[in-house]
Amino acid sequence: MRYFFHILTGFTVISDNEGAEFADQAAAEEEAAQSGRDLIAEELRCGRPAPVHWQVQITAADGGMLKSIAFSSLVNGMGRAAGASAQDAALAAVARITGFQERIAAAGRTSRLLHAEIRTAIAEVRHTLQKLDRP
Repeated sequence: MRYFFHILTGFTVISDNEGAEFADQAAAEEEAAQSGRDLIAEELRCGRPAPVHWQVQITAADGGMLKSIAFSSLVNGMGRAAGASAQDAALAAVARITGFQERIAAAGRTSRLLHAEIRTAIAEVRHTLQKLDRP
C-alpha cells in the first residue's frame, strides 16, 4: 500500500506528493519515525534547534490521516529503546540542551533550574562520548 508522510513545521506543511510503498501501516510508521529522527539530526548538524514542535502525518492514498507522530516523542524516546545506540543517546541529550536554550531565549531571562538541567545534559553527553571513545 502507498503511504504519504507530510511534515508539519508549525508554520508550513511540507507535502509528500510521491509517497512510498510499504507492506503495512506498522512499516510505514517505523519509516516515518526514522525520517523524523533524521530531520531532527539534520537540524542539529546545521546548528539549528531540534524541531520538537514539528510532526509527521502519515496518510493513505485517499488522503485520510492514519497517524500523527510528534517529533517531541522521537527526541524523548531516543537512546532509551532496546538496542538504541550510544550515538542516539548523545543526539537526544544534545536535542534536550538545544530545547533548554530555546526556552531560555523565549523567556528572555536565564533560569538557575534550566542551567542545572543543561549542565546535567552536558554531563550525559560527555559520559556518552567517553563510552564511544572506548574500544
